[in-house]
Amino acid sequence: YRPGGSYDFFIGKDASRAFVTGDFTNDLNDNIDDFTESQIGDLIKWKNFYDETYKFVGLLEGRFFDHNGEK
Repeated sequence: YRPGGSYDFFIGKDASRAFVTGDFTNDLNDNIDDFTESQIGDLIKWKNFYDETYKFVGLLEGRFFDHNGEK
């Protein structure tokens, strides 16, 4: 996830939508307003995967968290 790395397109973006739709070109955003319950469940599965697999380093300011990390 570093600049120049194979996943650098994720840097500074909330890709919640892309993880569910599989479209990492057009859906690199946090808009999940039109998701079905099933898609929300898929997103939660992705979150759980990242929580279990990667070290937490911080929150991304945007739709879900403000600059203080508050919801």
